[in-house]
Amino acid sequence: MLNYHFYQRKLIFRLLYIFSSILYIGLSACDSKVDKNDPSSTAALTFKMNCVRLDSSQVQLWVNKGWTNPSYPDSMIKKVLLQFYSTDPSNVNANMQLVAYPGKSYSHVYKDGQTILAIDTVCSPVNISDTTILANNYFNFDALQITQPNGSLKPFSFIRFIPNHEDRKPYISFTIEVVTVVEDKEQVLSTLKTTDPCPPYCPTD
Repeated sequence: MLNYHFYQRKLIFRLLYIFSSILYIGLSACDSKVDKNDPSSTAALTFKMNCVRLDSSQVQLWVNKGWTNPSYPDSMIKKVLLQFYSTDPSNVNANMQLVAYPGKSYSHVYKDGQTILAIDTVCSPVNISDTTILANNYFNFDALQITQPNGSLKPFSFIRFIPNHEDRKPYISFTIEVVTVVEDKEQVLSTLKTTDPCPPYCPTD
């Protein structure tokens, strides 16, 4: 009887050893598929925030509604609110865009002024692999310096939003460039260093 129990325990230990060996080999094989020195294998571990652009034709729609006309100071755009936007959540780490709302203040935006900012393929995206918070962003519309004294638009082609994960880390903010294109060459007319994620950098008005 003692020999029977001895061999039974020995068999169990052997089976456990074989099972643990198979499990270790399986995990090692899975881990070996992710080479941290290979950019292609770490792509799934990073979040890519694209550069996006707001075309002058989109801003012109705001002008057409009278939101930049100084004759109507109570309805003029003072802030622009930015929210993160994706058409395909299953691929959100690669196709992230922004949606913009013009507003009289951060909390009072024009819903019918909502416009989607297209991905700018000329500009390199930012790949982020550490802690990230996706908060609403905003900026002062006047800081763009794109309107004439009468509220009409100055000549420009588009406004580029370049993701920035350093100035407001761990939040994503954006550097803004007002760009004109002449004979297929870009010229930056003005630059705004960073937008403000809110919270925590919320305006008082």
